[in-house]
Amino acid sequence: MRFRGSRLNLSVALISIVLLGLAACGDNGPTTPDYGPGPAAGVGPAAGVFSTGPLSADVAAAMERAILDEYHAEAIYSRVLEDFGNVVPFANVVNAEARHSESIARVYTNHEMAVPIDPWHRDNVPRFRTVAEACDAAATEEEKNIAMYDELLRMELPDDVERVFSTNRLASLESHLPAFRFCSGG
Repeated sequence: MRFRGSRLNLSVALISIVLLGLAACGDNGPTTPDYGPGPAAGVGPAAGVFSTGPLSADVAAAMERAILDEYHAEAIYSRVLEDFGNVVPFANVVNAEARHSESIARVYTNHEMAVPIDPWHRDNVPRFRTVAEACDAAATEEEKNIAMYDELLRMELPDDVERVFSTNRLASLESHLPAFRFCSGG
């Protein structure tokens, strides 16, 4: 009986983690920061808080790496939705990925820099045989994304860049990765 209760508690805990993660991927989750002018300018707790002026070549390269990674994830997850329909967690996380790239794009705009064009589309991203296979690959992509942000956050960054990178990393770590691990059975 004790073992069954432990399994039940573990199941409830896992379901709670997934539900909390999915809720965090929604429109009011932690992946919707507002760092100055842009589509949501003047909305949210950080409205009007942003840096301007030139960025170093290293910071510009870090931003490009981050936005291209977010574009890539969004394209992969969109392809999964195209192939398998409106499946969870992809249906939730794809919107969060778009918000991640939009938050980086706002930093580009605030610094009067051109936003990199998204090179990814349905025909140059991987396809999967099953949703479980897609979830396993997505978990790996989220792990790589978190590692990338860990590396970039060790750099000397302007406050606005650091906030966006930290927010994106946290969403991947606390919401996206657990949802994809649960989906893949891992």
